[in-house]
Amino acid sequence: KMLGPHYVENSIDVALHRERCFRRHKDKLSSIFASQEKARVTNDKPQTYRHLKEKPVGFFESEKQFTIRRDNQLLLDRLVDISKGRWSSVKTTKTNTGRRSNSTGPRSLNFYNRKKEAERIAAENEAFAKRLVSKGPSISNRRFQDEFVK
Repeated sequence: KMLGPHYVENSIDVALHRERCFRRHKDKLSSIFASQEKARVTNDKPQTYRHLKEKPVGFFESEKQFTIRRDNQLLLDRLVDISKGRWSSVKTTKTNTGRRSNSTGPRSLNFYNRKKEAERIAAENEAFAKRLVSKGPSISNRRFQDEFVK
C-alpha cells in the first residue's frame, strides 16, 4: 500500500521507485529510534577506573618533599653543632688580601673602605658571639622550677 499523493502515476517504475525510497526512509527512522532507545541517560553510578583512584606522587610533589628533607637535615646538623659547642654559624672570615684574580671590570673607589668596614663588623660579630658562648645562663634550672612551684 502506498501512502503518497492520491493521483495516478504515469509510469509504474516511478511508482515503484517512490515506494522503495519511502520504505528505505521508514527503515532509517526505525534504526534512529532504536539507537536512541539504547542511548538513554541512566542514573546508575558511573564506572570508576583504577588509575583515577590511585593518585601518583607527581614530580613537583617529590621535589617539594626532597627540599623539605634537605632543609630539615641542615637545621638538624646546625642544632647538633650548637649542642656540641661547635658554633658552625660563627666562623672566622678569611678575606682575600691578594691581587684580584676572579673578578673582572673596574672596582669602585670606595671598595677598600667598604671591605675594611665589613671586616670590622665581622670581627665585632665574632667577638660578640664568643662572649655570648662563654657566658653561662643567668637563670638556674632549679631556681626556675622552685619559682614555678610557688
